[in-house]
Amino acid sequence: MFDDQISTLLTEVLDCVVAAFEDADAPGFCRSGLVGGTVAWDDCCDCGNGNGQLWVRLVEWLPDPDIEQRDHGCNESSRLSIGIGTLRCVPTIDEEGNAPSAAAETAAAERLHSDAQIVRDGVACCLESRQWVGWVPLGYEGGCGGGEHIFTVPFHPCQCAPIGSV
Repeated sequence: MFDDQISTLLTEVLDCVVAAFEDADAPGFCRSGLVGGTVAWDDCCDCGNGNGQLWVRLVEWLPDPDIEQRDHGCNESSRLSIGIGTLRCVPTIDEEGNAPSAAAETAAAERLHSDAQIVRDGVACCLESRQWVGWVPLGYEGGCGGGEHIFTVPFHPCQCAPIGSV
């Protein structure tokens, strides 16, 4: 039976970040989970249990650049680049064409910055072997705004059968 080690790792990261939000007594999310590609900007406002969304996704799977002499096949070192991001409800122009107040913009920015810090802390506390690449703000669109952290982690998933056993 195949062991999906990537999804297992990403789920562990998601669980750590959700726990970090709970420990920080921060607002929850309408939905959180693994995403298999580009994130759909849905559910960013109030849903009753919080607002916004939290995701973990595989960004890239790469050879490990720190290993000069690579083995080939099963023993080749690799790393995963993973994205952990949040979207929240942000102020928009109202029905009368008025821009949001400075106070509303500031409150939204503070929420997004707080989310960024909680995500980074949650991953840092969860993954001992990792490299933080950075956080990228995603901007505002359709009343949603947020950002995504990128981390790289070593990954050695080989599930090859021993040579001569097939």
